[in-house]
Amino acid sequence: MKTILVTVTKEGAQATCKLVYRWTCEPVSQTWAGNHKAFTLRSGRPMNLNCSMDYLERDVKFQADQCAATFKIEDLGGEAEMWMDNVILE
Repeated sequence: MKTILVTVTKEGAQATCKLVYRWTCEPVSQTWAGNHKAFTLRSGRPMNLNCSMDYLERDVKFQADQCAATFKIEDLGGEAEMWMDNVILE
């Protein structure tokens, strides 16, 4: 399992999200700590980082920009298997 820690910060608030990936396509768990509700998107919902590892930095940046926040992504180690679709041609 691969573990990634995302920290978002803005004036008066900070939150962390611990993401655990078994496959690269999406996290098996997303655990928030801190003031997660302070990081609300234009839709009115709090940040949600349920995305593939390939798009994590892009999605965090997009959401953090909506919240007027900065972010830091830390790789805490481990391995995640590459997810691939198999196409069968007949």
